[in-house]
Amino acid sequence: NADFDGDQMAVHVPLNEEAQAEARMLMLAAQNILNPKDGKPVVTPSQDMVLGNYYLTMEEEGREGEGMIFRDMNEAVLAWQNGYVHLHSRIGVQTTLLGDKPFTDWQKERILITTVGKIIFNEIMPVEFPYLNEPTDYNLTVQTPDKYFVEAGTDIPAHIKEQELVLPFKKKNLGNIIAEVFKRFHITETSKMLD
Repeated sequence: NADFDGDQMAVHVPLNEEAQAEARMLMLAAQNILNPKDGKPVVTPSQDMVLGNYYLTMEEEGREGEGMIFRDMNEAVLAWQNGYVHLHSRIGVQTTLLGDKPFTDWQKERILITTVGKIIFNEIMPVEFPYLNEPTDYNLTVQTPDKYFVEAGTDIPAHIKEQELVLPFKKKNLGNIIAEVFKRFHITETSKMLD
């Protein structure tokens, strides 16, 4: 009864256990992160994920806590949770206690200008991945740009007022981040990040 108007018929072929295991492995979602035809991510962030990441990575001038300096990321997040700092306020964080992020020796001796939202955004990234402070290919593939680091003793509030606001991460940027994490760390780390 199959004619040529798009009808389909299933063919049932008995498979041995080895073939069944291979089919299961090939159909796992974790194996299908990048599209084989063009290498772009198959899974793209939904609208609420895009909006959430956009909101997290925004910067605003003159919000509470702008220019404050924190010892580490945890202290900055705690200050935000207690209402001392706004999520979008530009703050300073000492880089010596930022763990295994791939900062240069020059950067490790300085203070990173960022926001609490970007700190939270970077927590899902693999440890060896650059700290993402701006949506550029250089920040994604090489390192965090030096322009976000200042020497200890610098007047941070005055320095922040001189700097332009950095654009938030958009959907296109998130797709590039997924592809770069997959390229560097393969399926395991990419799956963890997407979960």
